[in-house]
Amino acid sequence: MAPISYSIARVADLPLLVNYRMQFLEEISGMHDEETTAHVRQNLQQYFSKALHDGSYICWLAKDDELVVGIGGLAVREQPANFKIPNGKAGYIMNMYTLPQYRRQGIAGKLLECLMATAKQMGLSVLELHSTYDGEPVYRKYGFTEPNSVVLDLAM
Repeated sequence: MAPISYSIARVADLPLLVNYRMQFLEEISGMHDEETTAHVRQNLQQYFSKALHDGSYICWLAKDDELVVGIGGLAVREQPANFKIPNGKAGYIMNMYTLPQYRRQGIAGKLLECLMATAKQMGLSVLELHSTYDGEPVYRKYGFTEPNSVVLDLAM
């Protein structure tokens, strides 16, 4: 078996990004009705299409020959500067997904390394993410910690 290869996703990979994101969402939150699923899929297609074109989303792919076995994404956001983010540029790690039969082989860690190197090249000041319980040890291994402030959200 050849080693896993890593490359940046292109616009042509858009259907794959949507499908893997949908697999991830269904794995962590279960199946939803057809209307909601179709709406989420359509919004994902629009988001990834725009963001891949304007560079506000970068995705790395892990391939076993031609089969994409894992993905990891970096959403770039600009915000007002502060002492933690003096240049106002932050990254959000998302869409970390590895096919079940390829898990626990270091693929997620390598994808994370690729994303971290990309973020550094882009001059991002900080990386943030939300983790599943299974993914938490991987992120901690690379130095991710809880923020110093309480993180709250409100579903609207």
